[in-house]
Amino acid sequence: MGTKTILGSLLLLSALANIGTVFADDSAVTTMANIVMKLNHYPSDDDKIKLEQIAKSTDSDAAEQVIASAVLNIKHQPTSSDKQKLTEMSKDTALPESIRTLAGVVSRINHKASAADNQKLKGLTP
Repeated sequence: MGTKTILGSLLLLSALANIGTVFADDSAVTTMANIVMKLNHYPSDDDKIKLEQIAKSTDSDAAEQVIASAVLNIKHQPTSSDKQKLTEMSKDTALPESIRTLAGVVSRINHKASAADNQKLKGLTP
């Protein structure tokens, strides 16, 4: 194999590795949005596994971990402590809009997300 081929392959692999890093945050938000859209009273066992992975992942930022933990704790609605954190996050303009939207929707859950909030969640999914 020639030097150019090896260098080209290494460059391509490096670029692909960085693409995964760039989209990691969006993946967590998309996953949580999909879970919340179908949530009914509490997350399913399969969804709990995904949420635990997000909450414990070093690839997830602090805001994603807070939201994942809050959704994990939902039993008909978020705990009062989680609701307070989520409400604050939804108003924090330093956070990305997708995080603020998701935090706001989760803070308002009462058995499930409202139809209007489900529309907002659809905007967070591909």
